[in-house]
Amino acid sequence: MDRIVLTADQQAIVDNYRTANNVQLTDVVVDGTNLVVDDHLQVDNSWTVITLSGDQQGQVISYIPEWGDLILNIDLVDYITDRIGPQGQIMPIHDPVQAQARTAAVAAKAAKNPKHATEPHKESLRRALKEAVEKLPHHEQKHAREVLRDKGVLA
Repeated sequence: MDRIVLTADQQAIVDNYRTANNVQLTDVVVDGTNLVVDDHLQVDNSWTVITLSGDQQGQVISYIPEWGDLILNIDLVDYITDRIGPQGQIMPIHDPVQAQARTAAVAAKAAKNPKHATEPHKESLRRALKEAVEKLPHHEQKHAREVLRDKGVLA
């Protein structure tokens, strides 16, 4: 994977977010991972993401250049298929200890709700995207749904 080359307009979206939210490039995005701000990710072997920030619940605030101006707060960690760091370094998502802890957490969640344990990978990602759109301010949700439908991500 190569780092994403942004247009001037796309870079402005990223810079505006960082400035408005006082994001530092050294910030760790999600506890239990080594994801940092400005990692470039490939998700589900299909779309690319620039990490903007994150939270302690595993959510990655993501800018997806190919989807226009959308910035989504979504749990992407389990769907990342490739990653390249801010200095162009190819890196794993988890260190081994954290990976074991996350696997145990996923198993515990599946035990609580067996439906999610058997749910196909693409459908669980689609559900996560829908939930991310629902978290957007109400006036931004329609635009996000339209973009995702146009890109064939949501039905």
